[in-house]
Amino acid sequence: MTTAEDLAIRSRSDSLRAARAFRMGEWFAGRKWRIVTEISGTIKLPESEKSITYDHGEFWIEAPASFQTPLGHIGRQGFTVREVDPADGTDLEPITLASFGYTTLVKARDQYDAIQGELPAPRRKAPAT
Repeated sequence: MTTAEDLAIRSRSDSLRAARAFRMGEWFAGRKWRIVTEISGTIKLPESEKSITYDHGEFWIEAPASFQTPLGHIGRQGFTVREVDPADGTDLEPITLASFGYTTLVKARDQYDAIQGELPAPRRKAPAT
């Protein structure tokens, strides 16, 4: 038997799923993005002793620091992407950069054809510096 609590949980889950799909559409429907492969190096975070390591657009943030994507996800590893012209693939001005996790970019590629070029599989650890 379904209880009112079960229905409320299911309804909340459905609402969250719909909101997430809407936000994905805002970021990826009709838009094109590329991995910013020209970014490499290590940056110290000003508010702590932690750092962010970039390797050809992929990045890792030292724990306990983390980042939040425009979709609200929180993580320590991801890719920095830049918006490009859907027609010819050239970088758009002004620069629009965003950071997303691998799973989000796979969905953007598969559902919206929004990722230009190859999407590399994520590596578990930052390369040694």
